[in-house]
Amino acid sequence: PWLRSRELDFFVAEISTLRSEPDLVVEPLPEHALYFVGRRDHPLARRKDVKLGDTFAFPFAAPARIPPRLLAPMLSAKARSADGASLARPFPAIECNAVSTVKHVVEGSDALTALTLSCMATELLDRRLVLIGSEPWLSVHYGVVRLKDRAMSSSAARLREFIVEAEAAMSVEESHLLERCGADGVPPHAAPRRRKTSARVPR
Repeated sequence: PWLRSRELDFFVAEISTLRSEPDLVVEPLPEHALYFVGRRDHPLARRKDVKLGDTFAFPFAAPARIPPRLLAPMLSAKARSADGASLARPFPAIECNAVSTVKHVVEGSDALTALTLSCMATELLDRRLVLIGSEPWLSVHYGVVRLKDRAMSSSAARLREFIVEAEAAMSVEESHLLERCGADGVPPHAAPRRRKTSARVPR
């Protein structure tokens, strides 16, 4: 509503549900893989081949509203779970818009969450959190969204450039993090699709 009332030049958001809006221009940003993550001593951290169904034995803490394209396969996998307790547990069990709060909950309990590597870089390198696994479809699709019939101001265009540069830097950071944390036992299916980028990383 703020964009359509021209109070905003653009916004950045998960674009899964915005691509079909006829009055919007949606510019995709690089896709980022998501990983299930738990505390260092989590029961699943000691296992080498964690399946999606295994994660439902524990509460899931969501750091934001889960997009329908991710929620649907998660709920489908949950419905196939043979564990009665898992079926009875709501999904997600916890929802909080503050990522820092979600990470704190996960560090201090058996709850799991799903985050991008860059979102938990410090915790991974300090071994406070560890990667549990991933799925090929588990990723976030963010983009820059603006009105079709409205040109960007010069300041808005410059801000967009900063965002694109930051996204390029984040992709490089995530590749480095995966190399470092992969040695700690990321399951084989957790490796994301490799994406080549020629973007310059700002110094």
